Amino acid sequence: MNRRTAFAALALLGLVVGVARPAAAAAGVRVVPVAALASREAFDTVLTTAVASGDQSLLVPVGLFEDIPAALTEMVSAAKTRGLRVVAAVDVTRVTSANEWPASRDHVVYTHPEWLMVPRELALELSRLDVRSPDYSGRLARWARANANRGRDRVMGLYLSPVHTEVAAFVADAVRRLVERIPFDGVQFDTARYPSGDFDYSRLSLEQLRREIRPELSAEERRRVDGIEQFDALAYATEFPEAWRRLRQTQLTALVVRARTAVKAVRPETIVSAVVGSDPLAALSDYLQDWPTWLDNRFIDAVTVDAADAAPLVSPQR
Repeated sequence: MNRRTAFAALALLGLVVGVARPAAAAAGVRVVPVAALASREAFDTVLTTAVASGDQSLLVPVGLFEDIPAALTEMVSAAKTRGLRVVAAVDVTRVTSANEWPASRDHVVYTHPEWLMVPRELALELSRLDVRSPDYSGRLARWARANANRGRDRVMGLYLSPVHTEVAAFVADAVRRLVERIPFDGVQFDTARYPSGDFDYSRLSLEQLRREIRPELSAEERRRVDGIEQFDALAYATEFPEAWRRLRQTQLTALVVRARTAVKAVRPETIVSAVVGSDPLAALSDYLQDWPTWLDNRFIDAVTVDAADAAPLVSPQR
């Protein structure tokens, strides 16, 4: 499947590839507000409006890491009865906003705080704390609130780190359970990226880099880097920046592959897409998101440009 074919695949669902999502309405796609999932009556109002407007598809936000609304299966069935295709928009790395702390103690924020991404700015400070201390996640949340959408960063809460293989398995399992329960026509991966290139400096990620780099070093080089590490916990990331970038980028791609495989194993006909930056080189540089490779290798079927990225979609120079 070449990139043109992949773009056409998403168009079958009424989604336009190459435009920001605020333009979705012009493409026959209605983005369902979260409030409309609270009751069947509210959802029926959305359906009636969508049909009257000639929309083709609904883009429904579904929290992978929260309880799915009990009536969502019935709602999706009602939409299909009215001739609408339904696409689930799921965050695959973002687990919560910085302002709304999960109520359930079974939420992954509480059960696996060691999986949370850490910005470089907080790395040394958090390395001194017990990862299961409330102060650890609390400092992460406060930092996220204070730095929301700073510059080109897209910090919108707390994120799971793709560097950890357990995270990829956890996300894939959540996606699988969702599509087993509800027959969506498409699944769109939101936040399939790092908030910026300055994430993830969590303890586990830095340890993973150390395990990968250290066996390849000479005895003399090990002693040199070990000496630096005594004073700087980020020594391996600082001394081997290309390996550090490659590890994070590769693991993000691996997470996307596992999540996509989970969808296709249950519903092979479902279109899997991802929200991406319009400039592939900037997406790779800023968010470690190698979406051209995802398309070229059929890891996903299509892409949609992030609403925050207003630039037109451009083809990478390869």
